[in-house]
Amino acid sequence: MTLNTAFKQVFGEGLKEYGFVKVKGRQPYLARVMPGNEIVQIVSVSPDREYKPGFKAFNVLCGTATVYRQSIDLTVCPHDSTPWLKALSHYFLKANSPLNAVQEALHNSIRSFRYEDNDNALMNTLERACRHTARIMLPIFDSAADIPSCYEHFRYYGNASLPLYDETNSFNNENPNNYYTEGLLVYLLKDRQELLKGMESRKDAMKRNIGTFYTQDDLERFTAKLEAVKAAGAFDPAMHEKAFAELERRRAHNLLKLKEYGLITEEKQ
Repeated sequence: MTLNTAFKQVFGEGLKEYGFVKVKGRQPYLARVMPGNEIVQIVSVSPDREYKPGFKAFNVLCGTATVYRQSIDLTVCPHDSTPWLKALSHYFLKANSPLNAVQEALHNSIRSFRYEDNDNALMNTLERACRHTARIMLPIFDSAADIPSCYEHFRYYGNASLPLYDETNSFNNENPNNYYTEGLLVYLLKDRQELLKGMESRKDAMKRNIGTFYTQDDLERFTAKLEAVKAAGAFDPAMHEKAFAELERRRAHNLLKLKEYGLITEEKQ
């Protein structure tokens, strides 16, 4: 039995009661869509390195996406989605740091799930992995149930800031599977302070990359926009028409994707 087939069987049954369903296609993804069809939570599996003869290993990968990222692509193998799908052990560490001795032992045991290369061992190990996944991830997933909580989730569990790409670099659409694609959520939050923080960070990044990714004209145009946002004194959606148009384009694109994957119906859109 292959890892993918066994994963769909064991995790598919084990997470069914929590609303996870198999994604249509060849890849081993389970997903659930939160009410409102804006947030998707995903569990998957990927082979891991194992050097001992007669043994194999795998990693459990988990992640959250909104329909406002460039593309929710569940046709690629899970390993290629690791810019935004993180290992189960990563979530456990972030949620529980600093670890005590018992937690440290558990963390080490879930960094890679090792098993003897036979069907019984594979199924037993997947069952153990599924129990750990439910125990660790369900509270984390449940805490990211709307756009504001998702934004905080991405900032914390992503282990990095959320860069605020704009039309200067095509909203970073040339990197559709990158983790750092949820920064535009700040416009939906209409949080002026968070927006200004993101724009200041983007300005600094542009300064560091003049002559490579940006021109001096790019920097001057962006600086003028930043100063206009500062001068406005309050969040003004009219100043960000291109960003909102991009958000709506992404939403429409990803809702079609979710329908193709069998995760929503046309009526729910």
